[in-house]
Amino acid sequence: MFAYAEETGNSGRNIFDENEYFRLGAILTVNDIAPAVDAVFTPLLAEKSIDRFDPSHWSEEELAKLGHEVLDAIECVGPWAFSLTEIHKPYMATTKLVDVIFVAEGNERVLDFWYFEEVYRHILCLTIDRAMSLPAAEQFWESYPLDDVDGIIKSLDLVAEELRATGSARAVHKVIFEAFQFARFNPDKFTLTHTMKRKRVRRKHSKRPRIRSAVPDCP
Repeated sequence: MFAYAEETGNSGRNIFDENEYFRLGAILTVNDIAPAVDAVFTPLLAEKSIDRFDPSHWSEEELAKLGHEVLDAIECVGPWAFSLTEIHKPYMATTKLVDVIFVAEGNERVLDFWYFEEVYRHILCLTIDRAMSLPAAEQFWESYPLDDVDGIIKSLDLVAEELRATGSARAVHKVIFEAFQFARFNPDKFTLTHTMKRKRVRRKHSKRPRIRSAVPDCP
């Protein structure tokens, strides 16, 4: 299996800039397509007297023509597929908040399944994301790396305020409110130092066997 991947968008810590989306695209093939693609690119690069392809320097007509030629070349080599992953960067503030506050080992008011079962963790993320305003997200994202627990609690208060404004009595809201309340009264359990200490202990006592891949290398 061959994978040819490329990314676009800023993947740095500034998740609130104008480039809100981080995208990673990849062509997956069972055969090496590089020679066939090079045969398409080489004469065009020589014609423009350049060493590498940069789409920002090409017209839409040239890009369309080149794209069709590349696709034709790939089709002649063998089966292939295109995979696209897209991340809305501000959503990372939501997922990190859930990661910090709802780990059952640190928050005694959270039952294990709410964090360790993917579907329930997803419900927490979606519910909190709907209630997380931009100021709340920025407050959390600024506070977390600084280990500013007071700032983190302030972001929780903003989310809770928005949830209460909906007037909903959903069970997941009760879980969120209780988890936030525990964090308010036990802030020392949510510092980075405490979290790293807990993770080291968990790794030390973990008895999970390592899973080795049974997939053979492609010839």
